[in-house]
Amino acid sequence: MAVEGSLGTTFHISAGIPATEDQAGYEALTFTKVGEITTLGEIGGVWNNATATLLETGTIIKRKSSRDNGDLSMQMLKDTTDAGQIIMRAAEDSRDPYSIKAVEPDGTSHYSQALVNSYRVATNTAEDMKFANADVAVTADWVEVAAP
Repeated sequence: MAVEGSLGTTFHISAGIPATEDQAGYEALTFTKVGEITTLGEIGGVWNNATATLLETGTIIKRKSSRDNGDLSMQMLKDTTDAGQIIMRAAEDSRDPYSIKAVEPDGTSHYSQALVNSYRVATNTAEDMKFANADVAVTADWVEVAAP
C-alpha cells in the first residue's frame, strides 16, 4: 500500500505570471513560501456536467462540460511578519491572479494561478491560536511536476 502523509507539504506564492503555462514557465518565477499553514485543501479540478432529461423515459443524459480547477480553503497561524502571508494579503487586495505552487513531501510540485479572494483573521476561544483563513480560487489548469 502506498499511503502518503501530508506532513512536509509546503505552499508558495508569486506575484508573477508565467510566460508559458508549463514547467519551464512556472520554474522561471520566484516563489515565496507561505508559513504556518495548518490546512491547505484539495489540489485538482472537477468536471461539471451538462444534462438533459428525455421526455419519453425520464432518463437523464450526462456529458462532461466545463472544468473548474478548484479552490483551496487554507488555514494558517496568523503571522504578520511572514513574507508569504504578506504576499497573500496583498493578493487579496488585488484583482489580478498570482502564481501558486504546492510541494508534496516527496518533492512533487503542483503549479497554477489563482485569485486570493479572502484573507480573514479567525479569533475563536481563549484556548485557540489566532488563525488566518484564505479562500484561493484557482484560475488556470494545474501543472504537475514529478519529484526530481
